[in-house]
Amino acid sequence: MAYEVIKTIGNHRYRYRVESYREAQSGKVKNRWTYVGRADGEAQAAPSKRSNRDERRDAFAAAFLRLVERAALGDVTPAAIAREAGLSSATFYRHFRSRDELVAFCTQRAMNDLNARLAELKAIAPSEQQEQARLRAFAVDLVRRPSAPPGLFRAWSVLSPEKVREERHTRRIKAFTEYIEELARRDYIEAPEHVRRLAIALSMIVHTFTRRSVIESRLLSEEDYAVVADTFTRLIFLTA
Repeated sequence: MAYEVIKTIGNHRYRYRVESYREAQSGKVKNRWTYVGRADGEAQAAPSKRSNRDERRDAFAAAFLRLVERAALGDVTPAAIAREAGLSSATFYRHFRSRDELVAFCTQRAMNDLNARLAELKAIAPSEQQEQARLRAFAVDLVRRPSAPPGLFRAWSVLSPEKVREERHTRRIKAFTEYIEELARRDYIEAPEHVRRLAIALSMIVHTFTRRSVIESRLLSEEDYAVVADTFTRLIFLTA
């Protein structure tokens, strides 16, 4: 089942597609959020009808992500993706020139999702104590609900192990740097001597725990999430 949700972050509205899936390891039903686009100015407008092109591109993307979770990447060919989507290979090539182009399409959507998630850092709470609580929840959510499906992470690990990782790392560093600087401007913390180094450490924490849960398929415990929350809070508010 899939549906759309609009979230308000700061003064802007963002659209997400939410899909339910069953986690293979635990058997639990979970939701996967995918960033779709900005929704500013749409509050009074009826949802626009999606074109057949958009629906088929989405169908191919969903089929690819399902296949790559259960099969070796070499077996996930355009023909296999088309069969999984219930469409023809000819239809696949009308929308994507190759499997790699489909991966790039999925990657761009994941990058948009990451940008929207990081934008939530800008909604700083009105007091330091409230902001510490908000930061803890944000850090846990960033690890608990990675901004890309598991299959896409696995595809990246084979097709572009450094390129995508560095791009996501760079975006997190930028967002964390701006966040720390804004906290200092509001006198929530003392301005740290090395803001970028602190931002790099925070980004690596996210990468490490996300890799454990997604690439290594190790279910994180509530203690793991508490470690993430405690580390974010201590690094920013207690040692900054």
